[in-house]
Amino acid sequence: MKKSTKIMIGAVLLTLVVCVLIVVVASLNKKPDVTPTTAPSVSGDTTYFNLDPNDTPDLPTNPTSTEAPTAVDLSTALIGKWMDSANMSGYEFFSDGKVNVTYVNLTIPFINLPINGTATGTYTLNGSELMMKYSIYTKTITKHFFAAVNGNELSLRDVDENDTATYQRMNENETIPTAAPQTSDDLTGTWVNSDATVRYIFNEDATVNMTFVGYKDKSISRKELNGSYSGLYMVQGNFITIQFLMDGDKVTLEYTYTINRNTLSLTDRNNDTTLFVRAGTGSNTYASAEDLRGRWKDSTGTNGYNFQEGGIVELTLVNFTVPVINMPINGTYNGTYQVDGDKLTIRYSVLGKAITDVYRFSIEGSTLTLTNEENGKVSAYMRG
Repeated sequence: MKKSTKIMIGAVLLTLVVCVLIVVVASLNKKPDVTPTTAPSVSGDTTYFNLDPNDTPDLPTNPTSTEAPTAVDLSTALIGKWMDSANMSGYEFFSDGKVNVTYVNLTIPFINLPINGTATGTYTLNGSELMMKYSIYTKTITKHFFAAVNGNELSLRDVDENDTATYQRMNENETIPTAAPQTSDDLTGTWVNSDATVRYIFNEDATVNMTFVGYKDKSISRKELNGSYSGLYMVQGNFITIQFLMDGDKVTLEYTYTINRNTLSLTDRNNDTTLFVRAGTGSNTYASAEDLRGRWKDSTGTNGYNFQEGGIVELTLVNFTVPVINMPINGTYNGTYQVDGDKLTIRYSVLGKAITDVYRFSIEGSTLTLTNEENGKVSAYMRG
């Protein structure tokens, strides 16, 4: 075979090979025109679908539905008045970090009694975390909440107690109901009983300071109370509860009380009544000798005076300890008295011993108050 003929045959074969390759490549690149007739095949965690090239996947009709909701700025949304559904307890938040807390039947530590009132405190925010701090009866209370405001509703989840309470926003012109006062203004001050065995100092912050000298109270188990103590008191109507710690034990005293000017009457659960007078009133109100005349008895109804015309006084003494001889006596004794302004001087003799008592006195209504100038002892007597 001629050389030229071999070259021609080789060129033809090469051309055929190229054509075949072109056809194979074209067939590999062609997309199948297949519509899926069966469910997609699943392999592991991946699902494979056969899609028509003209099909487009369905997109969410609300593209923002998967986005996080816009956060409420509590620093502004919290400001205002909020009240619970019972219209009893609530909060008023101010932009300067102050908060007024209105509470009804709130039980606080130590005193363990339901109380009512309004306290002023502070609050701080850290995102949705709300910290509140306020004081009741000098006891500091700290509350930890997670807060959320949705329109006119405030939701507070107490972290410590794991419960949630809701409150409704009040209008600016609405007033949060005024809760019952914690204390009585008439009660604040210093009160001393007739034989100076008990002294109460009721303070405006609902704390009380007490001094007892051999005082017996049938309403508690102790035979005698001695010493000075500090505690808390609560007033509800004409009922007063006093609580304090004695030797690590909680002591509770409960009384009904009445105040008549400068006289305080405490009646315990056994219906025993003790009279107290407001300290310092002996030199504030002046009375004449005419006002003084008549019979006066202490809260026991045994000791007392009968001031008569002409400067004569009759003294009734029961278990009275006579100075110098230091022994208790009982009986009725005659003496004299002299009035000089608010100064009352009484002179009498017991068992041959001359006694002179000097008092500052005042009369308000049916109560006579005597303050001993020597020892400061304050005694109260009722007319009759």
